[in-house]
Amino acid sequence: MKLFLPEPLRVGELPIKAKEISKAYGSLKVLKDLNFTIVRGERIALLGANGTGKSTLIKILNGVLEPDRGEVIRDENLSIGYYSQEFESFDLNKTLLESLTEKCSFSEGAARAFLGRFNFLGNKVFQRIGSLSGGEKTRLSIALLTGNNHNLLILDEPTTYLDVLSQRIILDTLKEYQGTMIIVSHTEEFINELSPDKAFLMPEGQMVFWSEDLLEKVGEV
Repeated sequence: MKLFLPEPLRVGELPIKAKEISKAYGSLKVLKDLNFTIVRGERIALLGANGTGKSTLIKILNGVLEPDRGEVIRDENLSIGYYSQEFESFDLNKTLLESLTEKCSFSEGAARAFLGRFNFLGNKVFQRIGSLSGGEKTRLSIALLTGNNHNLLILDEPTTYLDVLSQRIILDTLKEYQGTMIIVSHTEEFINELSPDKAFLMPEGQMVFWSEDLLEKVGEV
């Protein structure tokens, strides 16, 4: 059974534009005067060693954090699906099936089939989210994001808890996704298979066209 992802909501040519973004924590300047534009449909790998401000930047783009200076201009039709390792959006007392039917426009039958795509089979769909492993929560989180019609996915280290099978399941789903994507990952194979259009380099604050030469920067920690 072929399950198609929902069509992303229509959005303008420039979903996000960042102007003079700066952020500091006390005396530590994490981001300084960043300027860039994200074009509809682009896949962007956010690259840099830990501590260079990647998570801070994507939280600002998502509106979770406010910059100290500068602004993020978002298209009025922008709909962001945000993955973080903290899973703060989960109701841990809900079952997988309850969560998917409530957050996505699926019937119960379609939700069970969609969860099966992410290797949640049989009675597993009735398990409470709080009892899932880290890798299972990652798979469920990506299912919830791609089961909606978000036109921008921001993914912060989705490969952290994944075994080989889970990584393949999520890769195959994300490769099918037709919207705009910003992804942080230190897994070279994962980034390479997603075929980014561009990379945003940290701490340089530069947007560049993708080249396989950048894969060595993916592994920096």
